[in-house]
Amino acid sequence: MKRMPMILAWALLSLAVDVMAQSPATRILVYSTRDYGTALRATDFDTDLPAILAQDGFSVAVQDRATMPTLAAAILSDYGQLWFVSTESSPVLTVEEVQAIQDFHDAGKGVMVIGDGCWYTAPANQFPPGFGAQYVSNTCCDCNHCGGSVGCPVSTAGFPPHEIWTGVFQIEANLNEGDLAITGSAQIIGTDNSINMVAASTGIGGRVAWDATSYRFTDASAHPDLAVTHLDNPRYVRNLANWLGKRILLYSTRDYDEPLRATDFDTDLPAILAQDGFSVAVQDRSTMPTLTAAILSDYGQLWFVSTEGSPVLTAAEVQAIQDFHVAGKGIMVIGDGYSYVAPANQFSPGFGAQFVGVPCWDCDHCGGPVGCPVPTAGFPSHAIWTGVSQIEANLNEGNLEITGAAQIIGTDNSINMVAASTGIGGRVAWDATFYRFTNASAYPDLAVTHLDHPRYVRNLANWLNSGCNCALQGNINGDAVIDVFDVIGEISITFSGQTDPQDAPCPTTRGDVNNDGVTDVFDVIYLIATAFSGGPEPVNPCGS
Repeated sequence: MKRMPMILAWALLSLAVDVMAQSPATRILVYSTRDYGTALRATDFDTDLPAILAQDGFSVAVQDRATMPTLAAAILSDYGQLWFVSTESSPVLTVEEVQAIQDFHDAGKGVMVIGDGCWYTAPANQFPPGFGAQYVSNTCCDCNHCGGSVGCPVSTAGFPPHEIWTGVFQIEANLNEGDLAITGSAQIIGTDNSINMVAASTGIGGRVAWDATSYRFTDASAHPDLAVTHLDNPRYVRNLANWLGKRILLYSTRDYDEPLRATDFDTDLPAILAQDGFSVAVQDRSTMPTLTAAILSDYGQLWFVSTEGSPVLTAAEVQAIQDFHVAGKGIMVIGDGYSYVAPANQFSPGFGAQFVGVPCWDCDHCGGPVGCPVPTAGFPSHAIWTGVSQIEANLNEGNLEITGAAQIIGTDNSINMVAASTGIGGRVAWDATFYRFTNASAYPDLAVTHLDHPRYVRNLANWLNSGCNCALQGNINGDAVIDVFDVIGEISITFSGQTDPQDAPCPTTRGDVNNDGVTDVFDVIYLIATAFSGGPEPVNPCGS
């Protein structure tokens, strides 16, 4: 890593302290380009909004043009969402900053665009029109909702139905709001007095939302007449964060066209995961015949269900899943019975595990009954088992074997039931029966509602969402072993300007082996000890 201006270096280091223990998927960067250098400072957003979003497990870092003069791709890689604030007087973005935001969006990450007043000349309008909307002055500049008052309540009753309005009955309008116009796939979802206040887009890439005033997001101490704490604004911003992130696609390739339909999973599992702020879409081979990269870009996790009777995946589908994984996104692989011939084995061996037919297929845990409880007390310790004392085995389960970086974390009667991997790429978990995920109405003898299954699936979703992954720290050439060639690479990075590689799911570069925010001579000394004298392994920035 090359040295950088001191003010940016300190900004990066302070951010690292705040975010290291959190998943990129649940981290939000609120970034304000400021207004005339004084308004819309980081200190206007750094108290109430982070506290409100913390209720749904989000960690919020707040920066502005003074505390972080440049919005770089390396900074954005540490976050799952960008909430971008500016007005018409804010400093323009550089070409590199616009590209970094474009790449962030293309990677499927959520962007919240926040403005105010005559916003049509503001930096957010430098974002590509393909995001779906922009700020305009067609109807007004500093649009007056409130007839002279600073703020006034606006009912959402007449707004188009949308997840963002769930539990939100009134938001507070600003006397001087901006206005929005559609330029692509976005939809206006909030209008008052012919002024477009809120828009949202689910086009290609990550989701994007726009709000035409900054005051619905500010601290009450900064702007007591408006602010994020007024009316239903707290519920509104929580809905925004959950809608922009924490999205799961459960996709079933079905079994002989009958079992494993979308309707077998579409009730209980989504309701359980909603408790942790996850939004679950359920599809199958009939409702979504092809699983494409464009579809996957809209989700943070893929829960993939298949058995031996499921149709095989195309080469393009396998590649789309591989790219999803490489981008640091979580995958839950769910099978059953003869799953070793199932579509999941077209992609999962490289992720660390696969379904097999040895020592059995349709493995009998239960001696005849449909299902039976299996205690987790003897399982290896893992975050997935937190608060889970029993899961229910299926009479006819599949079986798993390790093919790479995965670990078997659940075994009963010598049958490997559950596995998990934190290897290169996003996290992956496997479960050898689909019944632990189905609706009770579909399979009343097993199902996601039995025993501790609700806690189990919630743990899975949250663990998979923790996308931080630094498996290649110190492994400069990426060959999976730390040796003399990596030490040579480290020396070249430190003294000759060689590029220090960084992996998408990792918040720092491979060469920063002591995790102090810079690659330098101390990292060279550290890596020499690792490679030649039994020194410690590189520090894991993910904290485990």
